[in-house]
Amino acid sequence: MDQLVFEEFIKKRSRGLVDVMENGILRGGVDWLNAGKPTGESRARRERSEYRVEVFERASERVERVPCRLVVRRG
Repeated sequence: MDQLVFEEFIKKRSRGLVDVMENGILRGGVDWLNAGKPTGESRARRERSEYRVEVFERASERVERVPCRLVVRRG
């Protein structure tokens, strides 16, 4: 029963984060398959890095922190 309650709690709390990642990264218009490999510090690389930080910040705002005691799984 505890496991079921835990999984439902995590599922509810993580929905906002999943939405941000799916819409911001996966459907963000970047052709990840054909994107070139980075060569040194380029403007595009820096912009992608800044974008990831922005996505993380938006996700952090939308998803409440999960108490640490709930994340620790006991064997």
